[in-house]
Amino acid sequence: MVVLRLAGPGELWFDDVELTVVSPGPELWAIPSELAITADRPDTIAFDLHLDQQTKSAPPLQFSINCPAMVERIVPDFRLDRANDQILSVLLTLPALLPGLYTLGIVRTDTGAVGQANVVVIPADCRSQAIRSDGVIPVGGEPFFPICARWGDATEFEALQTAGFNTVECLPMDDLERLGQLLDAAQEHHLKAIVPLYDSTDSPKALADCAKKVERFADHPALLAWKLMHLPTVHPDWRKPAIEAFLHLKQTSPDKPVVVGIGNPVQYRRWVDFLDWLEVICYPGSGGAPSTVAELTEQARRDAHPGQAVYATLPAAVGEALSSRRMMVYLALIAGAQGIGWRGPSSATDEGELLRQVNAEAAQLGRALVGGETAQVACSTDRLRYRAVKHDGAILTMVANTTEERVVARIQLPEVAGMVKWLHADNTPAALSMLLRLSRDGRVVTFALPGGQCDTVVATLR
Repeated sequence: MVVLRLAGPGELWFDDVELTVVSPGPELWAIPSELAITADRPDTIAFDLHLDQQTKSAPPLQFSINCPAMVERIVPDFRLDRANDQILSVLLTLPALLPGLYTLGIVRTDTGAVGQANVVVIPADCRSQAIRSDGVIPVGGEPFFPICARWGDATEFEALQTAGFNTVECLPMDDLERLGQLLDAAQEHHLKAIVPLYDSTDSPKALADCAKKVERFADHPALLAWKLMHLPTVHPDWRKPAIEAFLHLKQTSPDKPVVVGIGNPVQYRRWVDFLDWLEVICYPGSGGAPSTVAELTEQARRDAHPGQAVYATLPAAVGEALSSRRMMVYLALIAGAQGIGWRGPSSATDEGELLRQVNAEAAQLGRALVGGETAQVACSTDRLRYRAVKHDGAILTMVANTTEERVVARIQLPEVAGMVKWLHADNTPAALSMLLRLSRDGRVVTFALPGGQCDTVVATLR
């Protein structure tokens, strides 16, 4: 078996490759193989059923589900794909089921071929009630913008707080006493905590450990969210126990958000039914383009359900330049991230000053994003990435220039402004070339942004 990982958009080329079939594939297989429906009401699922051989017409099929209480016959609607005579498009209405995991059995009666799919029945209204309809979670009655350190230990909590972090993702562990000490220390340092559920590779034991953590810490004041899974493609066998844990959480700790950290965008749609927060794992280091952060975050926003949050976890160690970190933060926020994370357990102590600066800027922007409202501005060029928000009597327009050339642009404001300024421009040669001018009528802002630079135009309203 060969496993390849492509960091960001791109192509993989193979040369002089031979493939050998070592065992026959299944005669029937469903894609996707996991289907989610809502509990306590009839619901419809749609999937493609692949056949191992070509056929000129739809074969006879029977469907069943492993539920002793089910007495209704499942009558499907399916048709042969015109472009591929080995694929059937299936539309199947299932009766009301209780929350849980079920197996959908499929039999081709003319040949005896069998297949199956997993059906996950999710409780109705399972979205965390702690999250607003726009995906923002309030803490202490105020909208919260997480700036998270992954991972953090109690010995670093003071340094993390100084570096501008307000959240920490704990190390995965089964030791409940140690976990309790970590949560107490986080509370002492005014940090919220994301708690991973699993540290065991033994699925039955993992679910038991999950239940113990939930029972003991669901009401801890430092607990912000549960981490259901990190990089699910690395642990494909954990999908079933992870979904079981998700169902358990929704029954025993319904108010706490459930987080899944995903590095492969193909997996977004596969997991969005089993999370409240989608953590986008963005590691464009080692030669990767920072624009990957924007592309991954945008994809996550498109795939997430309404009311789900998206936040981006970035690599803390990207050379020595503050600009690299700032650019990644800007691209994530412009693309719709509602929080920022930094990977690295010693990020605060080793690179504290650089992270403190970028975290301070992220906190300013984050407060506006979660506490304000979207502002509709028009930009004169598509060479820049931008996003605007109205907050506290001003319109803040984040702009990022990922090109290598200086770009001059105009922003059309929806309201009249009395003055404009850059949020964080300094006196460096690059910043001095960042022209910024407000028109006489207070409606148009003209500015210049050097290649590889980002900042925020703050237009104070009259």
